Amino acid sequence: PVRVGSSPPIQAMLDLGNGGNLTLGKADWSTIPELARLSHADGRGGGVGGWHSLRNVILPEVTLGQHPFANVPGELNERGGTGAATEMTNVGIGFLKQFNVDLDFGRDRLFLRPRPDAPSFERDRAGVGLELHGDRLGVMFVSPQGPAAAAGLKPGDEIVAVDGRKITSDYYASDDWANGKAVRKVELTRANGTKVRLTLADYY
Repeated sequence: PVRVGSSPPIQAMLDLGNGGNLTLGKADWSTIPELARLSHADGRGGGVGGWHSLRNVILPEVTLGQHPFANVPGELNERGGTGAATEMTNVGIGFLKQFNVDLDFGRDRLFLRPRPDAPSFERDRAGVGLELHGDRLGVMFVSPQGPAAAAGLKPGDEIVAVDGRKITSDYYASDDWANGKAVRKVELTRANGTKVRLTLADYY
């Protein structure tokens, strides 16, 4: 169970395939006025079923395992209505990093102990959805409210280098530049040789 703000507890899946923090299912958030009214930026999520629409938001308070967290970057899933597991609220790796985690599969139990050295919650500051294709990143989505759109990046663009570092098959082994600190400047090189310079920002 997860509690968001003053909402009743929401039953959430533990999603080890979700690299984000917390994704709320539409059936859960759309009936809670304080969540439906949150300021947001348009986003896209990948995974089972392909890309789908999301709202990127800052959740003022989230309680997991009786431990409250303030200002959690999260997502409101716009997909809903079929009751599929992909539409459920789920807790991702970003949230689990806040704890030392023990899984007891035999008794269907989860033990969470808050970490004294817990990392900050990751937050997208670029506003771009990318997909790795060999030695380049395909731009799948650009949030209209984000820095990438302001810099002129467009869906269909192909990026071959970030800050001069060529894209390779082990791209995901490095820290995600899109989650860097606000005001950091990033230079992206397109496959046609043109460059896009953007400044990371807290755009939602």
